[in-house]
Amino acid sequence: MYPAARNGAVVAVAIALLCLSGTQHLGSQGTATGATGRGAARVRAAIGRMVATPKLLWKFKTGGAIQAAPSVSDGVVYVTSLDSSVYALHGKTGKVHWRYKTGGWITASPVVLAGVVYVGSTDAHLYALDAATGLEKWRFKTSGMIEHAPATSDGFVCVASDGHFLYGVDAGPGRLRWSLKTVGTVTSSPTVSGGFAYVTTSDSLLLAVDITTGARAWVYRIGNVSRSSPTVVGGIVYLGSDNHFLHAVDAASGTEKWTYRTGNMVRSAPSVEGGVLYVGSDDRFLYALDAVSGKLKWKFKTGKPIHASTPVAGGVVYAVSDDHHLYAVDAATGRQKWKFKNGGDAGSFPVVWDGVVYLASDDRYVYAIR
Repeated sequence: MYPAARNGAVVAVAIALLCLSGTQHLGSQGTATGATGRGAARVRAAIGRMVATPKLLWKFKTGGAIQAAPSVSDGVVYVTSLDSSVYALHGKTGKVHWRYKTGGWITASPVVLAGVVYVGSTDAHLYALDAATGLEKWRFKTSGMIEHAPATSDGFVCVASDGHFLYGVDAGPGRLRWSLKTVGTVTSSPTVSGGFAYVTTSDSLLLAVDITTGARAWVYRIGNVSRSSPTVVGGIVYLGSDNHFLHAVDAASGTEKWTYRTGNMVRSAPSVEGGVLYVGSDDRFLYALDAVSGKLKWKFKTGKPIHASTPVAGGVVYAVSDDHHLYAVDAATGRQKWKFKNGGDAGSFPVVWDGVVYLASDDRYVYAIR
């Protein structure tokens, strides 16, 4: 029996969850309430038709189901699996560079920064691995299982454990900088931006924590549990919640700027690109909203709920649905460009690097698609 996936998004990865033409730092992104977009306005649901067929370049099978998004850095794909391992794969061929096995399941994405791979395990350790060789540089013991991706920023790593603790760790020596005990359990991957770590907890709170001291800067009451990793862009924190709302919160003060109500839970970590916010919902829709006002631009319907983040690259939004398809949707119009059927539920959001889409799935495979 495998543990249930905990997508926060953001991915990491938490996280604006970014699709970059280069290194992706999962969990190190961040993210938005005032004018409300709760219905009223007439909008169109973009349906569209398939205009292209993606090509499978390669696929690689791990030893267990994959519940988290891969990370890509310098042409290498790093992926975790419930076989307790971290894999480094050649981005063009899928060939294994190295594999490192921890003492427990790995349910969250790895984070790659400055030649080091940071990954948490249910064995209650945060690991730092050499990105080129897979050799362990250090490990840090926490009070409980780590089920969410860490976040990194300038020699600092932030990670949460099931023991109601958020930790600040020096990235070089792997030593504790501070720890913060939370009342509720942490429900998403933290996001680090502008000197603060943003994280959600099971007592329906969004916390802003000073990464230098570990002190709480402010608290925002979400109104329900949030499993959506925060995304921080332009001084606004964006996140979804189980009460069907997307929230936009001022990153400096914790003041609500706007909310938007979808048709079901929002567990997807939002992505923001060009002033537009993209997010999936359990109501099966992919939404495009104005990031400043929260007004709906378009929405696109898939076959089943969308749990994972919806990254944007090259004018295309990528959304993974529980209908076992990856959708590529035009970011401007909401029209479908293509869809790809994978062998199981996708563990998390896809990652785009150098024109290739990398997707991990609970069928144990990593797919490379162009």
